Amino acid sequence: MNSRLGYFILMLSLSGCASQARVRSLTAEVKSIEDGHFQQPAPRDAALLGRRLEDVYNHGLERQVSAERLKKLDDKTLKEVFAAVRKAAFYSGARAPVRGLGTVFEELVRRGINTERDAQDLYDRLVVLGLLNEAGNLSKKYAVPNRDPLPNIVEPPGMSEKTRKVFAVSEDGKTLTVEVAQVGQERLIAFVSHPNCSPSLRVNALIDSDPLLRCAFEANALVLNPPDAVLKPGDIAEWNKAHPGRRNRIAYSKADWPDIGLSSTPGFYFMRDGKVVYKALGQPTPEETRAVILEGLRSIGINSCP
Repeated sequence: MNSRLGYFILMLSLSGCASQARVRSLTAEVKSIEDGHFQQPAPRDAALLGRRLEDVYNHGLERQVSAERLKKLDDKTLKEVFAAVRKAAFYSGARAPVRGLGTVFEELVRRGINTERDAQDLYDRLVVLGLLNEAGNLSKKYAVPNRDPLPNIVEPPGMSEKTRKVFAVSEDGKTLTVEVAQVGQERLIAFVSHPNCSPSLRVNALIDSDPLLRCAFEANALVLNPPDAVLKPGDIAEWNKAHPGRRNRIAYSKADWPDIGLSSTPGFYFMRDGKVVYKALGQPTPEETRAVILEGLRSIGINSCP
């Protein structure tokens, strides 16, 4: 009986070692992919990095990120898992790694080895994913440094996760209302901009100074503020007061806009019937920027504006 018990304990120990080794190989793979990305010459493909890390998560780490499996890891490996899942969540903007990050955080808390930075990392990913109520609950329970209080969130019931959504900012900047983004019309310019981004401000000055561009954007543009861990809805409210024809809305999450590059501002995505047919980023000079915008307008059949 004792020999059988010893054999059973040995098998459990070997199984735990194998599991821990598998986890460490996955966290090392995440680090290797990230390191390789930043060794590439600029411009680097951030979207590709996100897809590769999401793939590692979906086909490896996700299986390891369960409450029962995490309990078997030592503290050092658990912290490495948190770092790896955080990178997958950060670069991909996908929902599954953020949910996994929350599970790992709960295990860190259970062991009493969580830090303020861990809470901030999870908080930031929840905000960027559009889960502001969950982020607010987290900040009430744990210390989340360097973050302003979140605005009030109004979300109509029954909204599908598959619907493209935006946050509309109230006049005082204190309330965000979830709305369905109207992107199915024949012509649309998805204009990724930010009121505190200098290149975005220069592009908006160009649009204001050009009658054709101003008319085209006010008639056809959806201005999207990237989902940001540090929300500044008050700044957006001030922008909207000064530019009522190009009101800025906050993209609900990156996952809602897979065909729109929300990581770079300013960006222009010209769409027909809900599909991107031409895209461009802001250029070094106003003349070059105007040229790419005009090319985009022509791609969706806008050659003049009444």
